[in-house]
Amino acid sequence: AVRPATARIWRDGTERELPLASVRVGDIVVVRAGERVSVDSVIRQGANQLDESLLTESLPVSKAEGDQVTSGVINGDGLLRIETTAIGAETTLARIIRLVENAQMAKAPIQRVVDQVSAVFVPVVLDIALLTLVGWWLMGIAHRIGIVAFDKTGTLTEGKPRLVAHLPGGSLSADELLQLTASVQAGSSRLMAEPGINLAALAGQASELESTGRTVSWLADVTAAPQLLGLLAFGDTVKDSARKATMRSRRALSSSSIFKRLSSVTPKLPNFFHA
Repeated sequence: AVRPATARIWRDGTERELPLASVRVGDIVVVRAGERVSVDSVIRQGANQLDESLLTESLPVSKAEGDQVTSGVINGDGLLRIETTAIGAETTLARIIRLVENAQMAKAPIQRVVDQVSAVFVPVVLDIALLTLVGWWLMGIAHRIGIVAFDKTGTLTEGKPRLVAHLPGGSLSADELLQLTASVQAGSSRLMAEPGINLAALAGQASELESTGRTVSWLADVTAAPQLLGLLAFGDTVKDSARKATMRSRRALSSSSIFKRLSSVTPKLPNFFHA
């Protein structure tokens, strides 16, 4: 379910699980790793990555204390304590569902008849017209196209990032960096790069990883003596069908100059663009 039936409320120093209808604005809700957020809220303790693919991005989005959280998103690996700002019908998710339902019910009877007729005849007519139009259109503008861009995340890739590299900074070993990362994700501590942290020690490696399409996250000790602890690089797996799809597109338009120009920039793009 996109809306949990219960929520863990932190009251008087204890945690209790209550029906969602019993939650009030201002209540502190505890969200454990992998759980779906039940209310619109503001993070009061903890920092983590949230899966907001239900509403927006398919990749996890980093959230920290003071950030807004929408009901229906999924918490990552850490523990969060959030302050309720909206409940029930006033949450963002509930308003979206209500708008969709109202739009579906707002159709007049005559429009329903038109929809039924259109479902049969209009697609046939449009398909014929579209095939003709697209053919002429492609011939007319293909020679002016310099670059073809794809929405990579979740389209050409699986949308499930994984750790592909971990580079320690300072005195930490690679294993110690992973252990420290795991301990941060398991609780509500916050270790990440902030202004004033010197990233020069790993800047070259980070630039190289980012140039290959990786996403780099920095870890740092932000106590009284700030220091860089290391970096983590995340990558996404290319779908098995992505290469075939791009090759079909290449063959379909091979007669135009588009792919001659694309070939000149292909080495700068991630490997899944190559034949």
